[in-house]
Amino acid sequence: MCSEAVAVYLGLGSNIGDRQDNLGKALSLLSQKMRIGQVSSVYDTESVGVINHPRFLNQVCQVYTTLTPKELLAMVKSLKPDWVGHWITLMPSTY
Repeated sequence: MCSEAVAVYLGLGSNIGDRQDNLGKALSLLSQKMRIGQVSSVYDTESVGVINHPRFLNQVCQVYTTLTPKELLAMVKSLKPDWVGHWITLMPSTY
């Protein structure tokens, strides 16, 4: 754990069911564990690297945490509710 909260940016995405509602639920779950800062607009995008896949709604949120990166990842994975098929996928950066 860090002694002082730092800003971290989390990418959220949904391509199954009510995509907009899923993003809202994800933000709600995150807000129960940490302070949410700024939240981006929602972007409707095609899947990258996968053919014939449903479109995604994507969003980025700023959160403040004292957790280390490994602790943050474990915490986020632990939030996976029953209505989520795949809560987190780690993908390489494209920039």
